[in-house]
Amino acid sequence: MHIRRLATFLATMLAVFAQSPSHSETAHDTAAIPVKVHKPDSFAVAPWVINSSSQGDLNKDGLADVALIISRDGNGSYPENRKLIVALKRKDGSFEKVVDNESATALMCGPSGGIPQVEIKKGVLTVSHYCGSRERYEYWHKYQLRNEQWLLIGYTAKSYDSLQPDDQKSLDLNTMTGEVSCSYNHNKKSKHERILELWASPISMDEPSPSDWGAPAVRLQVAGKPSPVVTIQAVHSKKQLFVKTQMEGGTLVAGDITLSDAKGNPISPDYSRTTIYGYIVSAYDLKNGHLHELLTKIPSDQSDEPLLRLTVSVKNAEAPSGKLSTGGKCAGAIFLSRHHGAPQIQDINMRNGDWIHPFICDTRD
Repeated sequence: MHIRRLATFLATMLAVFAQSPSHSETAHDTAAIPVKVHKPDSFAVAPWVINSSSQGDLNKDGLADVALIISRDGNGSYPENRKLIVALKRKDGSFEKVVDNESATALMCGPSGGIPQVEIKKGVLTVSHYCGSRERYEYWHKYQLRNEQWLLIGYTAKSYDSLQPDDQKSLDLNTMTGEVSCSYNHNKKSKHERILELWASPISMDEPSPSDWGAPAVRLQVAGKPSPVVTIQAVHSKKQLFVKTQMEGGTLVAGDITLSDAKGNPISPDYSRTTIYGYIVSAYDLKNGHLHELLTKIPSDQSDEPLLRLTVSVKNAEAPSGKLSTGGKCAGAIFLSRHHGAPQIQDINMRNGDWIHPFICDTRD
């Protein structure tokens, strides 16, 4: 099967962090899910039934919390509705519902697929899917409670053709470090790409303030002895993209930072300045010039959030070379997200059908 077709069949991944529909009880629900129970099974009020459940400590209080996948009607494989329920155990022994979500699980996984599963291990909540018919897909969404938010901290997907099992494709994404690893096996040929994605969260003002740099940061280990680490972050206003760079245990100046497109063409900033905090901020125009041209070429059906395939390069005496793109033919990427920081459970939509993760590279020669 053609690599591009394999990529297309990486179905139902994050729906590009699309805003999921309302997770409140719909009008035709005959029984609301209770908020507080003394036995986890009591969350499955008839006609809801439990498809999968797991217990473990999710909020580091030493008590075993619970996560359940429940469905209504059908035989579990073809239900009318399905929900992810997460409840924290309280000191009085009760379980209090904190997540009631309809979009984080797929309704149907195909004739050869299975029922979504949930697991709690080492404080991480994992929702897994096995889907497909001839083409098979596996998905793992990993969530963790951080600062009262259920963040997607990792995502893994695999696909293969059941009639050509050697043709495989896999992707592993760490939203906290920005690392994206893609592997391809096709016609007995293997390729591997490792790139870094840099999310640019929206800011309300025209210029970023120190408190705006709260999005996940990319830590770039660059060449040289010693091998310094450069932290890269990005935010965007309606008019500009701002890239922040800071070297740990060293000093950067504005001229050490270069932004270029996927073809290696340099992109000049409107300005670069060194702040009193020791980091550099470079501003790039999104309404005019080269970045604007790149944005206009993005297919309208690729994402509801613009993606710029860019490379951030760092080079100075302490960091001879270091790039956001870490290998292969694909440039690194900057994602102009409408979400602040990593996506949360409510941002994940497993019911929007097939699509390609925007950071998957085309590996054709």
